Amino acid sequence: MLIAIAVAVVEFMPMGGYVPAIQKLASDHIQEPVTIGSVNVSVVSGLKIHLENVKIGTTQDVSLNNVTLEPELGSIFGERKVIRAIRVDGGSVAGEVLGRLPQWFAASVADQRVQVGRIELRAIKPDMRQFELPAMNVELDLNADQSIRSAGLATSDGKFSAQLTPENGVVQVAITAANWTPPLGAPLEIVDLTASGSASAGALRLDQWEARLYDGAAKGSALVSWADGWGAQGQFEFARVEVSRLLGVFTRTARTSGIAEGQGTLTLRGASPNGLFESPRADIEFTVRRGNLDGVDLVRALQVGREGTQGGSTKFEELSGSLTLAGNRYQYRNVRLSAGILTANGSFDIAPNQEVSGRVNVELRSQAQQLRNSLNITGSLQGISLRP
Repeated sequence: MLIAIAVAVVEFMPMGGYVPAIQKLASDHIQEPVTIGSVNVSVVSGLKIHLENVKIGTTQDVSLNNVTLEPELGSIFGERKVIRAIRVDGGSVAGEVLGRLPQWFAASVADQRVQVGRIELRAIKPDMRQFELPAMNVELDLNADQSIRSAGLATSDGKFSAQLTPENGVVQVAITAANWTPPLGAPLEIVDLTASGSASAGALRLDQWEARLYDGAAKGSALVSWADGWGAQGQFEFARVEVSRLLGVFTRTARTSGIAEGQGTLTLRGASPNGLFESPRADIEFTVRRGNLDGVDLVRALQVGREGTQGGSTKFEELSGSLTLAGNRYQYRNVRLSAGILTANGSFDIAPNQEVSGRVNVELRSQAQQLRNSLNITGSLQGISLRP
């Protein structure tokens, strides 16, 4: 009965008087202002200190709903406080905070009065302002000197995760994803993704990545840097990709079907992560087999002569060429199409306003007849015209 009474006293005893001391200890530990709304203590399942409505930063750009500390009982009254685990449930973090994290860790390493073993964050919503990120879970295991032994990052829905392990001055990175859409760039629907590489100050290098998407597969390597502005560059190759599904991500007006394979490079530059995709540069060599080119009827264009045609479609056995994307202009070069007795070759551009311009040479050769002509390509993706 005495034990039960003692537990009840601790459970319901007001702890508001301890708030200033805890605030000061936390503020000194990371060298940023920390404010706490309320404090209570639980001993039913081991000593735990519960903090609510915690704000961090001069502008309070970190807001944490609930924070639970699990201290070692013997260290409560000692000079050095040992906290086995810190768990945070719910909250938001402004994007500007990311740049201050290294200073927080440096301050915590220098502060010998507090030792933390593990930090767990659950359902923390990053506020990146320029783009949307899902709620995240983070796990950090710390060494006795407060350096990071390992770190895990995952979206709360479980679709994306990354494991980071410091090793010999760099951080080894392993990434997995399933049924995931990247938050930046084109909203590609990735069935699964695996990637591995390393990170150092100012750069992330993925030595290899592999993905399944749109009934096909892709793989490659990439380098992302942020020390002097944001940049990314990579090489990739793909196979067995369903073109109609992939094109649907980029445009509703261009409709082509078939199974694609190829390879290419991608270069991105921007002042911020969101700005990386404002003006991308891509160079791609591609081949599409057993498909349908919607919007142009090459056979009819040969037959009607000077009147020209608009609309229609052309079935093909193989369509190949190169694509350069620069300045938001798509440049198709050395495009070749074969469909039995029909062959065609040419080049064309698609401007940022979706206007199309170019020229194509078309030949229809059979035992009965041979038709050949050079046609101008004009119009827009909503209505392409072919005319001699």
